[in-house]
Amino acid sequence: MKGVWKYLTFLLVFILILSAVLYFETINKGKNNSSTGSDSLVNANQTTNAQDNSFTNSDWIKNGGTFLTGSSLFTWDHMPISFNITSDCGNYEGNRIRRATNIIANDTDYAVNFTEVNGSADISVMCNRNYVAGSTSGTFESGNALPIFADNKIVSAVINFNKVNELSHNYPGGCLIYPDTEIHELLHTLGFGHTTKAKSIMTAIGGGCPTLDKDILDVLKQAY
Repeated sequence: MKGVWKYLTFLLVFILILSAVLYFETINKGKNNSSTGSDSLVNANQTTNAQDNSFTNSDWIKNGGTFLTGSSLFTWDHMPISFNITSDCGNYEGNRIRRATNIIANDTDYAVNFTEVNGSADISVMCNRNYVAGSTSGTFESGNALPIFADNKIVSAVINFNKVNELSHNYPGGCLIYPDTEIHELLHTLGFGHTTKAKSIMTAIGGGCPTLDKDILDVLKQAY
């Protein structure tokens, strides 16, 4: 009888150990499956965020235009794009900047549009009276724009216009009757680089009174 109880005890212990092993294997498999699911979710999000904004066959690229981010145009993920103009710009230059935003909006049929705000904005526009020599002899830098990119998107930008003096109605240069310099810098905040195309508003060295290129408008209307 003692032998039987000893055998049953041994059998019971064996069953308990086997059950514990199977239980922990099941738990580990569950954890592994959860981990795989998380990786798949991350990859799915990356795929969703990655958009094909390549315009290699566009007239803009064919005619010598560039994007700041290589072959693809990174875009804003919302409209309107807010902007703030600092008091340093004064009324004269401030109105040129506002007119530039309106021209872009009108010419793109409001696919791209802007709203002026006080305080924090997508685009911060600043002005100063400094004369900044250009990279080419005899030229000066009218302004510069710095867009910030993240996850294939434009998330913010800063524009700085030079040689602005409200007292003498100085402005950054360019056309007196059309805000070509202001549009040029705004287009940088939309991801456009310079072009080798003559008489374009996006040439590195401005001259004359170039208006918004049809090539640029076509890209903007398609991108937005």
